[in-house]
Amino acid sequence: MGIFSSLFGGNKKQSDSSMSVERATEIAGAYGDVLENNAPVPGTFADTSKLPYPKPIIKQALTLLLKSNTDIQVKDHIKTAYLFLADWQEGIGSTNVGLDLTGMDISADPMQLVEKITSQDNGIEKWQTIANEERQQLKTELDNL
Repeated sequence: MGIFSSLFGGNKKQSDSSMSVERATEIAGAYGDVLENNAPVPGTFADTSKLPYPKPIIKQALTLLLKSNTDIQVKDHIKTAYLFLADWQEGIGSTNVGLDLTGMDISADPMQLVEKITSQDNGIEKWQTIANEERQQLKTELDNL
């Protein structure tokens, strides 16, 4: 399952929520695999259907692991993973939205580059606003923990 499984797998005690730490570790590990291998590139957003579990389940798992872990570095990883949830939004569809500069040939004709960049304006402002608002909400949730 990757680095997130090994990070989150230390403490197996039962919590007071309906989700066990073991189950939370499994969910966080699957989400960690997505973060490591298929996360939207910076500046883009993906549909929530690309997540291994619904956002509320991932949030519950990460919250449980955050509360049950004492290692500061692990907690920082969990918090970062929690905030990255804003990069997945419902209703985007199968193609990520945003400005993806990966794979662009910077030595190409400048006019072709401009065309390619402007063709990626697929509603990014709407999704950027939604993601920023959610990221702020997620930050507030973390601050309240």
